[in-house]
Amino acid sequence: MAHYFFHIQTERDLEIDDQGLDFANHAEAIEQARLGARDLLSEMVMQGIDAFNWSIDVADERGTPIARVPLTFAERAAPVDEHPHGRESWLH
Repeated sequence: MAHYFFHIQTERDLEIDDQGLDFANHAEAIEQARLGARDLLSEMVMQGIDAFNWSIDVADERGTPIARVPLTFAERAAPVDEHPHGRESWLH
């Protein structure tokens, strides 16, 4: 098992997950982020919060980003290497 962190990127802030969860591999962690993104977007919409530009950023136990899951596109998680802005987008 490996440990993964699920940081929430809002329009203004990055909410750091300092607890994380254990999964067998990257694919399982990304799937958890996808499911979480769908649920989080639903919750925010019901509260009247515009979360359409938010994402869940998945990092491995070393803190290395492995995927970004936009809340509005939770059907597909974008691995960092396929993200249009690459790994650098995680630093801002």
